Amino acid sequence: MELPDVSLIQDVKTCWNSEHAMLSRLVDLKDAVSLEMATSETSVSCLSPSEWNVAASLVQVLQPIVDATADLSDQKYDTISTVVPFLYGTEQILKGRCDIENEAGLFSKNLLKSLKSRFPLFMEQKELMLATLCDPRFKSIFCTKSFDQTQAVELLAAEVGVRCARVDSPSEQFERQTSPKKSLQTVWETVELLALQKSPRNNPRPHSQEVQKYLNEPLIPRKNDPLLYWREHGAALYTGVAQIALRYLPIPATEVPSERMFSTAGNTVTSRRGSLKPAHVEQIVFLHDNL
Repeated sequence: MELPDVSLIQDVKTCWNSEHAMLSRLVDLKDAVSLEMATSETSVSCLSPSEWNVAASLVQVLQPIVDATADLSDQKYDTISTVVPFLYGTEQILKGRCDIENEAGLFSKNLLKSLKSRFPLFMEQKELMLATLCDPRFKSIFCTKSFDQTQAVELLAAEVGVRCARVDSPSEQFERQTSPKKSLQTVWETVELLALQKSPRNNPRPHSQEVQKYLNEPLIPRKNDPLLYWREHGAALYTGVAQIALRYLPIPATEVPSERMFSTAGNTVTSRRGSLKPAHVEQIVFLHDNL
């Protein structure tokens, strides 16, 4: 029996991907496991053909999600902007399997129900949508009837307006220069005050035009680095949107990068290196993760 030199994998409750890994390895070693259980003196009963089919079906259902979560936990190009695409794609995959009349179909229905209960209306969450809109790989492709392209432009334009607003606005300058006790002396002073209050800074149209121009630009390939796009291309063309991208895109999609960093720190500060100062530990961890 020619089989790879591998062993079975145990399920870890704190890591749901390990359940898929366990079932996948079990299915791969089906012949060896069946032979061992049939010939060895064990009280564990052999799996029935239907149980083997269920295991294989579960692996098939979970495989696309496992692949996507692996990409989502990557430290290279996956930021919080990939959360909406991941959830959308997962929903579509599960919906396509719900019509199957077997255990895999029932499992897909339950998994889809659980996903919707944990992430209700995820396409309408402001932070997630802003991050996705600022990602040149996706932009507004996930707009729906409840959140259409017009609303997307308005949302992003409003955020650009807030970020680009001057700390010292013309109306504030006028208010400081005008004594609170001093009333307006002429008709033209009232007109000038109205002009300041209605100045273009309160009009989101310039930002809307920038946002619309950015959204109309072709998408970049999914494998490309969105931050590299903004650094080399987008920042000079869309200065307002670039500020929003700089705020949201550096946020990682999952906590995995943080867990890896803490693991690195734990491996660095051993009992023999316990006298290291916190600043030195921080420098070592930084060099380890960035070189």
